[in-house]
Parts: sequence; C-alpha cells; structure tokens
Amino acid sequence: MVDLGVIDIFFIEWDKHILYGWERAESILVVDAIINGIEAGDEFPPVYIHRINGNEYELSIEKRVSLWWGDGNLFAFDGGHCRGCGHFIADKPLKCILLSGRSEYHECSRIPISKIVLKDDMGEYRERAWAFRYR
Repeated sequence: MVDLGVIDIFFIEWDKHILYGWERAESILVVDAIINGIEAGDEFPPVYIHRINGNEYELSIEKRVSLWWGDGNLFAFDGGHCRGCGHFIADKPLKCILLSGRSEYHECSRIPISKIVLKDDMGEYRERAWAFRYR
C-alpha cells in the first residue's frame, strides 16, 4: 500500500528540478490556455508529486483531480500534465504538493514534462472547459 501523506508544498523550478509524467502528448489548445492564464496572473491548483531521488520528481497517479460531467458521470482524471507543460513552456515555477511514498506506475512509462509532445486538439479543450465551467 502506498502512503500518500503530505510532506511539503513547494514549487518545481525548471532549472533545478526534473518532473516526470506518464502521458506522452497533450492538447496544444489546453496548454496554450494555461499559458495565457499564467501570463494573466491566474493561480492554478497544485499538482501532486512524489520524489524519485535528489532533484527528480514524478506526478502522482494515485492523487489525481476528478472532473465530472453535469450528470454526475466521471469525465476524466487530471494528473497535472497540462499544468506542468504550461508552466514549463512559460518558464514559471509549478506549485506542487509533495507526497510521501512512490507512485505506482512503472519507471519505464515515465516521460519528462519537457519532452511531452503538444498535439492538435481533438476536442479536449472544449470538453475540459465544459467540465470546469459546470463543476
């Protein structure tokens, strides 16, 4: 069993830390909207992470934000990949909650946030905007 106690709240600084996730591609429109929010001074909720070692961290697959449709059905999980990409591209620190324990996805599936590919949007932007608007 993974212990998910909170150790600390801190900021990933891209010149000092490496952050890994498990998703290989993200919607360019979603990431662009996050960058616009960063530039406008918006605050974003922290992402949940685990320390791998030293200055390396990984997004927590166990502590994701659930996004729900208006009818109560689960829409998606938000693990922080888009927020990570947006803050990386904007070169702004990413607010994180450091959890104890390790994430349960295998290290071979880790990809640095800096290497996530931005792809054409396939409807994710509209769906995410809807899910957040009606929460």
